[in-house]
Amino acid sequence: MKLETFQREYLISKVREQFNRSTEEATQTIKELEALLLDQDETIIYNLQYKIFINNNSEYTRTLVNFLFESFVYLYETVKSDEEKEVLQIGNRKIFDFLFIESCSYAKQIEKQSITAQNILKNVSSQLNSLLQTQERMIANLSHDMRTSLNAIMGYLNILEDNKSLHGEEKFYLQKAMSGAVSLQALVKDILDLTKLNSGQLEIKKEFFDIDKMLIECIDHIPSIMREEQNIDFQFHSTFMPYRIYGDKIHIMEILINFLTNAFKYTKKGFIDLSMDYTIDEDEISVVFSVADSGIGMTKEQVDGIFSPYSRYEIDEKGLGLGMYISKHLSEKLGGTLNVQSIYKEGSTFSFTYTSRYSPKKLSLEGKHFCFYVEENKMNEYVKEKMHFLETSGVKIKYYNKESELINYLLSTQEDVPDLISIMAEANSYTKFDALIYYLKNNHFFDNTLFIAENMHEYISLKYFDNLYEYCAPLSHYEILLNDINDDVDKVEKLDISVLVIDDMETNLEIFKLFIQKEYPHAKIDLAGGGYEALGMCKVKTYDVVFLDLKMPGMSGFEVIQKLKKHGSFLMPIYAFTADVYKSTYEKTEEYGFTGVLEKPLNPEKLYTILNKIQKIKKT
Repeated sequence: MKLETFQREYLISKVREQFNRSTEEATQTIKELEALLLDQDETIIYNLQYKIFINNNSEYTRTLVNFLFESFVYLYETVKSDEEKEVLQIGNRKIFDFLFIESCSYAKQIEKQSITAQNILKNVSSQLNSLLQTQERMIANLSHDMRTSLNAIMGYLNILEDNKSLHGEEKFYLQKAMSGAVSLQALVKDILDLTKLNSGQLEIKKEFFDIDKMLIECIDHIPSIMREEQNIDFQFHSTFMPYRIYGDKIHIMEILINFLTNAFKYTKKGFIDLSMDYTIDEDEISVVFSVADSGIGMTKEQVDGIFSPYSRYEIDEKGLGLGMYISKHLSEKLGGTLNVQSIYKEGSTFSFTYTSRYSPKKLSLEGKHFCFYVEENKMNEYVKEKMHFLETSGVKIKYYNKESELINYLLSTQEDVPDLISIMAEANSYTKFDALIYYLKNNHFFDNTLFIAENMHEYISLKYFDNLYEYCAPLSHYEILLNDINDDVDKVEKLDISVLVIDDMETNLEIFKLFIQKEYPHAKIDLAGGGYEALGMCKVKTYDVVFLDLKMPGMSGFEVIQKLKKHGSFLMPIYAFTADVYKSTYEKTEEYGFTGVLEKPLNPEKLYTILNKIQKIKKT
């Protein structure tokens, strides 16, 4: 057994820091430590004992003992096999036996340390467990406080982002702030995932989902400022997949987002390519997701250590170096396989292979009429297969590849008007069509038709298209868009439900209120700063839905819901609002009878989904 490169480098840095040694001296010290712990070399132990005697300095002895114990704990946590851990335990026991149990010339001076060492050896397993539990509690509390603060930061930034009066520098600075907040949120998530992995609380939730939609969401998670600022050609290539796969969408997304984030972090120029392909074998589908880049690449040693915790190859880069470590463990939990190939100074390719059950996609679009305009250089196999699949689903397809023909069609069509018109063109063409759409809508032509721009590949300011897509729109979005256009908007805007929000932090209450009022100005919203105030309000008024913070001084959310049960207020839906997003918290909320959980930072889309659901229930 030998030390890994990342272990050696970490211990060398600790020796330099704690003992003020040069790199050469620190390297020699770690060689001795390796022989000491892994080979139980008694010569090294006697030399160590002699150094303690010569120094005759309690501070030096204390520092040395602390370093030995910390080194043992660090190695114990980073080695993989039980055999390696056993070797470490034997070496550690021998060290402390020689240092403190056997007599030496200054045994009386270190008698207390000797007793302590014996206790450490006897209780090493329990102490390590206790250390992990303390670490998990500390990180859980830290994560809770950070997510609570992030709720305010992200909330106010989202509200500012919707402010149409921001222009120029103001909008630029807001984008910078949003980018920083997103990065901070990712760091907090990494810390939380690490504690969940260590404590065994990571839960895998499988369901059928659409891969095309998931991949677009992954790309959207990369801040646009990161994609646009650098001199990088970002490409997205996907095989058309007429199936849904069975798996944990959120955790698969997390792996791919980590791949993409790493690629953008370590690629300053050149390309980044996200791709997806699949094969089918009887009842299973095997999907391969890949992210390739022309970044700095890695040496063989760096590739070997890429999935170790705290691995970063440029010290000025952001992050804790946990992304790949977490991705590796998530892959194992999901039953998938991670692979990395890299050439130093040329680039890297990360891939994730996932095998699962699958089911055919089913669309409720029979009888609909779609019109596609696809310029010749935009036509590819994906678009062809997509249009063919829509036809097999009962959609009537009209297709143009010449601009003049489409314009003539739009200006002359009176009957059999399409439900949706999709345009895939070059940048200058989109601007022309935007002006044409303005003319058509202004003259009440195509009033019930959706105009969408697809495969834009860059941001273009278009005012009159109904929806813009940087890449191909997922099939499910066609259904959603057509359903939305047929909905009576007034029904949503005049949401007449009454809402109670309970939280001890004023900023959280204000964020909740602002988000609800922004979309539903007619909703009635009451705010309570704690459990006692909320109980009083529930005695005199009935609410359609309650959002209840779990961690409050005086009376926790769990105590509040128990008292609401006793007072007969339990018939209304009560959602937990919490930054403690652990499996144990979810289980406890279910046990206490909460309707569901809303996580901090607050996701407005999830909030609106809940409110719309409550409104529908109320009207039935």
